Amino acid sequence: MLDELLYDSKEVVKDKAIRILLDIRHIVESDQKDYIMNLTLKLAHDEDSQNRCSALKILNEFAQDMGQTLTEAYIVPEVNSLGLDDVSSVRIAVAKNLLNISKIVSFEFF
Repeated sequence: MLDELLYDSKEVVKDKAIRILLDIRHIVESDQKDYIMNLTLKLAHDEDSQNRCSALKILNEFAQDMGQTLTEAYIVPEVNSLGLDDVSSVRIAVAKNLLNISKIVSFEFF
């Protein structure tokens, strides 16, 4: 059900679903975090630019849990790809969602 809410047409519903997803990540087992990451990657590759922006919000927060190695291996490539997106709102979302990622990765990634 949560994955459907992440794709809702109303931004307020998407934002609430993102908040719940990010809260859930604190209480699930590590193997279930893979499910959350898969949902996020699916959003990051969606045709809808708003869904790609939603993925960036999740990736920014999720980076805290991943640590430097996994963030550099999985999250940074996704963020880099979205930073080249044709839609300017997605590129703006990249800029807005770099804070947590920048605290974790080494300087050469920027």
